Amino acid sequence: VVDTPGLELDGNREADDGQRGASPELGEALFRAAGREILEADAALLLLDGAVGATGADDDAGRWLRRHAGATPRVVAFNKCEDGREVSAADWAAAAKHADVGPLLVSALHGDGLPDLAEAAA
Repeated sequence: VVDTPGLELDGNREADDGQRGASPELGEALFRAAGREILEADAALLLLDGAVGATGADDDAGRWLRRHAGATPRVVAFNKCEDGREVSAADWAAAAKHADVGPLLVSALHGDGLPDLAEAAA
């Protein structure tokens, strides 16, 4: 498992401490590194927040992943889906367009759905 850096697509997001996002040069280097790792991976995981639902930033990341994954299967999962939490049909559809596998519902906290996620990523 290789955990690539998060993708800050707009390069302008403010951090919690009020600092501006990464410099454009650093952001571009992180994108290139993530792209190289994805091409060599057995699968690429796009993990979304099930408590929030699919966001515009998730859609941007999904489009980027579709363009850069090549033949690498794209697995999409919603985390924080413990205790029977579901995602809306609109969030499901927004996520599904970026997936070769999924969307899956998982809970890292409780372990729900993790066997399915591990199988999808294998």
